[in-house]
Amino acid sequence: MSALAWGDLWFLVVDDNPQFRRLIRGLLSAFGADNVLEAESADEATRLLWTHHVDVAIVDHLLGARTGLAWTRWLVHDPESPRRDLPVILVSGHNDERLARAALVAGAKGFLRKPFGARDLWIRVAQILTMNGPRREDTPPEAAGQAARTVRSSSRSP
Repeated sequence: MSALAWGDLWFLVVDDNPQFRRLIRGLLSAFGADNVLEAESADEATRLLWTHHVDVAIVDHLLGARTGLAWTRWLVHDPESPRRDLPVILVSGHNDERLARAALVAGAKGFLRKPFGARDLWIRVAQILTMNGPRREDTPPEAAGQAARTVRSSSRSP
């Protein structure tokens, strides 16, 4: 696949912060992806996975009662999981290399530290969904530039 068909992909954004979910939805929309489901908890995300096809999940680590790390581990390894094959990108505001490693061990296909830019998200999704990583013609759209600045500035506020 030389170029991602962003409009054909389905994303699930899991975060208890509605502003962060809205920002990620905006970035994905700037990339051409309009099929975005949102969940504010691991339980809600699980319910959505039973009823919807999703290509990539973007999951915050701190979700409240259940961490994104624990949910990812369950999703990927539990035989009762609705989507053991779902690629998960775990995100966290904590700059902890151990968490990044733990995410990959748990089964996440990628890890992003907040704040991150549009290009970081674009590249991580492209790497996950293409065998050889993003190609030269798969450069992030310029329309995502403003959204990237928004993610960086909003991630710093409480």
